[in-house]
Amino acid sequence: METATIKKEIYRQWEVLELVGFSKSTLQREMKNGNFPRPFKISTHLNGWRATEIQEWMKKLDVSSVDMKKIEENAATVRSEALREAICKMQKENPGMSLDEILGCSKI
Repeated sequence: METATIKKEIYRQWEVLELVGFSKSTLQREMKNGNFPRPFKISTHLNGWRATEIQEWMKKLDVSSVDMKKIEENAATVRSEALREAICKMQKENPGMSLDEILGCSKI
């Protein structure tokens, strides 16, 4: 007997939020502004989004135009600046401490 493969065709809200990375409030705002597909009624208290509509929305984003390397570089810069500020603050508060002591490094 051959088993059937079932393709997911309807997403619930928690699945949509996970897929697109939105919070509930962002999802509501984007739907209100017409920037995101609206759900349809499955039953009296149940809504769902068609997988095809979510996929079409994702294609419209043109993810290829997003420069992920630039985003990663910016994130690294922010982390570096935060670390540098924290070290400077520790050095001002503890002028006798070495950099190794501030960073928690132990001498081998």
